[in-house]
Amino acid sequence: MKQNWAIFAACIFIFQTSLLRADQTFVVAWSKSESYLQGQDQRHVYEPKIGSLYYSYSMLEGWTVGASLWSGNADKKIGEFNFELHQEHSGGAVSLNYIAGNWGVNLGLSQANSEIAVRSSTSMFFYRQQNELNDFNISIDYLFSFERFEMVPSIGLGFQTSNIDTQRTTMLPGSFSINDQFNEDQKTTYSFAGFSFNTWFDLGHEAYLLPAVDLGWSEILSGESAAYGSRTNKTLGKQRSFGHGSSSIQADGSGYVGFSLALLIKAFQVGLSYTQTVDVEENTETAAVDVGVSF
Repeated sequence: MKQNWAIFAACIFIFQTSLLRADQTFVVAWSKSESYLQGQDQRHVYEPKIGSLYYSYSMLEGWTVGASLWSGNADKKIGEFNFELHQEHSGGAVSLNYIAGNWGVNLGLSQANSEIAVRSSTSMFFYRQQNELNDFNISIDYLFSFERFEMVPSIGLGFQTSNIDTQRTTMLPGSFSINDQFNEDQKTTYSFAGFSFNTWFDLGHEAYLLPAVDLGWSEILSGESAAYGSRTNKTLGKQRSFGHGSSSIQADGSGYVGFSLALLIKAFQVGLSYTQTVDVEENTETAAVDVGVSF
């Protein structure tokens, strides 16, 4: 399952603005993370840089809607043959939150698209992978507060669909080429649990310092995958299909741990955060900085 743990940052934004009791919040963020491309003999590390916008609006008592957009890319030369890697990533999400007393109910819907392309400087090799991910989830949380500390455990369910389209073309001497195409569709239902610990320090003059720790874990409840592949020999004009069929998805759980520190000065906020994924195929680190205003 390709859970996008980076969206957890939205929860931090909501907590930060709760001290201000603002009707609207607008946040601009920039992040840098590690991603991996697995080659035949080794994995290659590249670092996507992503910019994002987040906006929330409190409509009625207890109700808040939010929306976010993000976009980014990465470029790198890899391998001794100077392969050129280029990656594009974009997406968006909307959320609806309701708070009654210490209870909170959250609905989220997101879509993410990414494309990674690798080509050789001699144009003898080309690789492209396109990914589309759609996610819907619902969660319930409860706020425990005492003095200046807050703890928020949460549980939820989600449904996710993804499509992976892969193409690889190899040019050989004599104008002969081999083109491999592979397509995989996945549908999964998953459960997840989270825990957030927050506190704040009053610096005076309407300034606050807010450290926070966030943990999350997800497990697949059910899932299925359908795959189809084909190979075409351009010069010989032959095509054959392979790997057509469906199967159940069985995977171990995965999660993240995140740390953040925000400074609020009246209606303005500046934040730093760090996220580390846990027990996924390739653990990644993401560092982010955000600047926002509430009114």
